Amino acid sequence: GAGKSEQVFGKWLAESGVDRSSVHLVTKGGMGSDKYGNPDREMCTRESPRSEITASLQALRTDHADLYMLHRDDPRIDVRNFVDWMNELRDDGLIKRWGVSNWSLRRIHEACSYALSNDMEPLTATSPQLSLAVPSSDIWPSTYSLSCPSKASEIDWYGQNGIEVMGWEALANGFMAVPTLWRRHELDFSTFHGPDAEMGTDLWRLQRIQRAYCTPGNYVRRDIALKLAKESGLTLARIALLYSLAKGDHVSVLVGADRCSHLDEMANIRDYALD
Repeated sequence: GAGKSEQVFGKWLAESGVDRSSVHLVTKGGMGSDKYGNPDREMCTRESPRSEITASLQALRTDHADLYMLHRDDPRIDVRNFVDWMNELRDDGLIKRWGVSNWSLRRIHEACSYALSNDMEPLTATSPQLSLAVPSSDIWPSTYSLSCPSKASEIDWYGQNGIEVMGWEALANGFMAVPTLWRRHELDFSTFHGPDAEMGTDLWRLQRIQRAYCTPGNYVRRDIALKLAKESGLTLARIALLYSLAKGDHVSVLVGADRCSHLDEMANIRDYALD
């Protein structure tokens, strides 16, 4: 958080000797000092994304981002403003492509229509929540999910229009990676029926995650995935990721890992597919 990952990656990029042109660098911005997606946050202005991408590029020790994504939508702002601002950054060479995160299909369609009708670059990527686990509510404030099967046509529309789908929380915060995580009998009743904890606290995060993912339907999905994992010799996590990737060649998944072995495990799923 707070740009720390960009600093770490930038240091590695500068010291590793890796050719910058071989790295597809993606970063996000557009939320200012808001950490949690507060819909009443200070409104983004024309200078906001410019100052944020400038700070990001300094931390990343590079002169451009290959893909820059707006981390949240803000319905208070005309979508045409966002298109204008992103195209200005592209024209100035600060970014190669732009995309959005947690935007609805309606807003994305409006943005693309405006860009194409005015000879500007449309967005080419969207990053919603996408996983085998279907959240029963917004996991985090102002977020958007495509996990429900009813969203299949929306995912198809993105593919038909050249928009990459980059699904975040693809393993549902570990629910679809660790078979014993948050077993039914271990859940605290107050998590679901008690008062909301203070925003930003560990209890607040746990409440939102469990309220979203620990549902009867998701436990059934996990049980089925575990059965497939056992039959195929794969892990629960691999089965869960393959489920999302099967939605189209334009779909990718974002996962967090604290061990290199976990990253290797996830990377190796390119050799598998769900029938």
